[in-house]
Amino acid sequence: MTGLGLTKQEQGIVLFLTATLIVGAAVSLYKRFVGAEALPEVDPHYIREFRTRAQELRENPSLSPEREAQSASPQTGQSRARAVEAQKFLLDLNTATAEQLQGVPGIGPVLAGRIVEYRKQNGAFHTVSDLVEVKGIGTAKLEKIKPYVTIK
Repeated sequence: MTGLGLTKQEQGIVLFLTATLIVGAAVSLYKRFVGAEALPEVDPHYIREFRTRAQELRENPSLSPEREAQSASPQTGQSRARAVEAQKFLLDLNTATAEQLQGVPGIGPVLAGRIVEYRKQNGAFHTVSDLVEVKGIGTAKLEKIKPYVTIK
């Protein structure tokens, strides 16, 4: 750096600024590609199927997986198969993203964010009924949400 006509102090400042720039770029790249929370990739087909199933359940609550499972008996293999198929579309509260939660009737962006934040601060939900601990979810809202969510 002596060819640039800089004093020792100026050389130190240039070196410090260069190092700061490199560290800042590295941190930025890390956050961009690794992120604070690595989420699993979500299959868009699954989200579409979930939303379709949610719409069907809104239009006909008697199709709820809980009701089908209750009505299924060993003699009614077809009812049991439908109940098992319906279970596939239940959203796991402990792994669902905010975007996925918004597909559940009665959960908008604010409430979905609160559920995810509650899970981050308090750990996994143990039962679906634990949702009442989330601000904005009372017993009526819980009853509306229950048919669409599960704990695995």
